[in-house]
Amino acid sequence: MPVRKIPHLGRLLFALTALLLLLTPAFASAGSAVHAVRGHGILTNEGPSYLNELTINASVDASGAVSGFGEWNTNNLNPPDCPPGLCTGMIWRLQIDSLDVVGNVAHIHATVLRDNRFPELTGCQVEWTITDNGDGKSGALDGYRQEANPACYLGEYEGPILGGNYTVR
Repeated sequence: MPVRKIPHLGRLLFALTALLLLLTPAFASAGSAVHAVRGHGILTNEGPSYLNELTINASVDASGAVSGFGEWNTNNLNPPDCPPGLCTGMIWRLQIDSLDVVGNVAHIHATVLRDNRFPELTGCQVEWTITDNGDGKSGALDGYRQEANPACYLGEYEGPILGGNYTVR
């Protein structure tokens, strides 16, 4: 089968390559993170019967633009203490709205994008403060503070994480 030549393909590829090379430095510098928080922690609150997990991957660039998402999972280890369907397996998908970092502490505001059990919680505003105390292997465990928001079924809690690690920079 003969090879068909596409007219001007060489010039088109050259132009696209040149454009890509010219724009790459602009894209690379525009989104460079000035501050970030990343990690996963296993947490308790409201007594030992609740086990929660918070995963965060967020950053803020030099212009102040915040990007990132998170996930919050709630599991009740003692179902008789929990209203039916309220606690076991509740998963939130979070959009990070603001991120403030001072030293090793990150303060995060987020919006619930989706709740797998309670759609009425979509749009709920939540916030946490994460403290990075090192790699978690040789030093103190990282800490977190959860701000209360009864409309989102969140109570206030402050303490160390049980496992995992957060990195704040």
